Amino acid sequence: MDLITKESGQLAKNASLQACEDSVDALLEFLEQAKANVGDKQHIAQVHTLYTNQVAPQLTKTPNDVHKAISRYGKALDRTFKLNVNSAASSIVQIASDNDDSKEAVESREELNRAIAVHLLRLGEFDTANIFLGESATNLPPLLVEQFELLYDILKSMGERNLQPAIDWASDHQRFLDCRGSDLEFQLRELQFKMLLSQKEASAALAYARTHFQRYQQHYLKEISRLVTSILYSYTGNSPYEGDAYGDDHSAALKNVQQTLIKEFCTLLGLSSESPLVQAVSSGTVALPILAKMGGIMKTKRTEWTSSNELPVEIDLPPEFQFHSVFVCPVSKEQTTDSNPPLMLPCGHILAHDTLKAMSKESDRYRFKCHYCPEETTFPHTRRVYF
Repeated sequence: MDLITKESGQLAKNASLQACEDSVDALLEFLEQAKANVGDKQHIAQVHTLYTNQVAPQLTKTPNDVHKAISRYGKALDRTFKLNVNSAASSIVQIASDNDDSKEAVESREELNRAIAVHLLRLGEFDTANIFLGESATNLPPLLVEQFELLYDILKSMGERNLQPAIDWASDHQRFLDCRGSDLEFQLRELQFKMLLSQKEASAALAYARTHFQRYQQHYLKEISRLVTSILYSYTGNSPYEGDAYGDDHSAALKNVQQTLIKEFCTLLGLSSESPLVQAVSSGTVALPILAKMGGIMKTKRTEWTSSNELPVEIDLPPEFQFHSVFVCPVSKEQTTDSNPPLMLPCGHILAHDTLKAMSKESDRYRFKCHYCPEETTFPHTRRVYF
């Protein structure tokens, strides 16, 4: 890592595109001067000498410096991270080609296209999203596009220090936010109060607090008390609540509220707060070194992984990438899947579908005993469990 840090510093120092722009600007200025004096033979000779001795060497040197810095940084990465990406995909991940017209491949491509389109909408790139939807022949619900346009209109207003559209949205969806235990609406009201007070509008801030803070007293009485008390120090310049309500720049607080708004907005639409593409790339970055190592081992031993929808090694992803519980059958030691789901017996014990089928001898009438208690039952009396 020391080598990468060193080369990264050199890259930042030498690979500046500003130097290239300066060289091009100097060349343009030089050409303009030459054009203005094209009839002066003596000046033409001077210009030729100046170009040969100063301009031309600089034009050659600057791109070379940039190329060398980038090349050295790339080599440092290769020496530090000796990762064969091809081995990670070989015999482990099967990727459908564009020419594969099977139902599964077509559905996979459609899902990927929709994920890309929604990702562009999340970024606010509506023109790019529309072009992509047209070129990929992908359909998205018009209401979804309209909702993201509304979201970015609200975020734009917040960036201009106008919180009212966001407050109106939170008020319209008050029941939804309350059911989730979200404090978005209070955060917006709190930030609006702070912005009024930072503008030395103590009377307006007090009136705002009287009008809007009452409904939040049950859950946010301590926060409201601090905010209202801070009015007493609004002109002293020496307040114990300095961090609560003072300062003209509310950028950090505004950014936090915007992130909360995006999260709640996406949840209301039935979407995760993070883009699935971002999550896939981030989790893939964690898994890639492990898969590459496993691929290298399999290549050395000349073996292939033949099980579908299952990785050859366990990959311990961080908690933020774990969205549901995983159940492993205590008898077969196999992880349950959609085709082999967990089933609960009347006694409350849970086993995998295939395990219970084997215990019931593939018969709905055969009575079998639970693996963990004496109670007997039949297969039709089991119930599927959802985690």
